[in-house]
Amino acid sequence: RLAWAGTLAAAGRRHDAAVEYARAATSERAAELHELLAVFHAWMGDADLALDELMLLRAESTDWPHESALLAAGNELDPLREDPRFVKMFRQP
Repeated sequence: RLAWAGTLAAAGRRHDAAVEYARAATSERAAELHELLAVFHAWMGDADLALDELMLLRAESTDWPHESALLAAGNELDPLREDPRFVKMFRQP
């Protein structure tokens, strides 16, 4: 929801963006922020910060198995795929 709110805001739909942002629960916004920051840091080449954010996401997620499956299937975290810490994190239940 947070990413969608950002997309709406970027498209100039400020009211719709504000409504969507308000719909996202605080914990959902926190978890989504960790995911977005992990992706940012991964592509910036800072694996340590990216993995820190993923660990926070894992700790705060209400559905880590689902979240991790989506992240593992996508390409957003490709820069981390060879990192042994990343491999271990996505092997653990």
